[in-house]
Amino acid sequence: MRPRSLSAAIVMSAAVAATIAADASAPPAEASASAARTPWFAAEVQPASDVRSTTRTRPSCVPAWTSSAKLASWSTHGYLVNNNSWSGDAGAQTVSACAWNRWSVTSDQPGAGADDAVKTYPDTQRHVSYPLSSLTSLPSRFAVTTPGGGGHVPTRGKQWNATYDLWLDNFGTEVMIWNNWTMNWQYWWGVSGGVRVTIDGVAYHAYRNSTGTGLWFIRDKVTNQGTVDLAHMLRWAVAKGWLRSSQVLGEVEYGFEVAYTGEPTTFTLDDYSLSLP
Repeated sequence: MRPRSLSAAIVMSAAVAATIAADASAPPAEASASAARTPWFAAEVQPASDVRSTTRTRPSCVPAWTSSAKLASWSTHGYLVNNNSWSGDAGAQTVSACAWNRWSVTSDQPGAGADDAVKTYPDTQRHVSYPLSSLTSLPSRFAVTTPGGGGHVPTRGKQWNATYDLWLDNFGTEVMIWNNWTMNWQYWWGVSGGVRVTIDGVAYHAYRNSTGTGLWFIRDKVTNQGTVDLAHMLRWAVAKGWLRSSQVLGEVEYGFEVAYTGEPTTFTLDDYSLSLP
């Protein structure tokens, strides 16, 4: 498992600023955040033993935008939908979007089928600017359709994850929250001195890299639909000493990291919401 390249993220940042500014007149699509929240983290617990995956589908729609260009982006209602085939080793990939929160991608990524590097991250992206010191709640909802096999790392097979990707300090620090996965994270969790934690009732294995610029929360009991308060995840990391309260959240993304498929494989974002403060 490897995070996407920082250079690709920095290149995208200029496009984010330009497209969000151009789209500023679009009507907002988010609901207001709830003021009252339950306690945002609990004691560490053992991972769930019954790992299950769910799917959710919606009626088909006529795409408003389709692209196979590697770094193509579509700006709509303050969001970007990105094809984001950032790796030089990436294979063919096409994204078709009905809306910023409703799209599918067909990805055909080469590799060995075992511990391959991430090659693409098709996603929905929102530019924000929230200091962690004052960010108390950032609820989000997701519903996706993925290939089968989530929650297990195959000896050889498709490697992907469905994940939030949060960037702080102008792409200086990355925080990922994997909700479903087939990619090998266990090795990195072990060598990184990871911990087990429960946040808002969900058990995760959490770890960070040696430089502190990458953090991962791996959901123990995988799912293709659910809710996450992103601020609670970040506040736990601040309390743990893995992040600083002076850092600023700049990008919120949801999508699919794809390392290997071996054949054209479709991933679908069926529904997604982000309730901004």
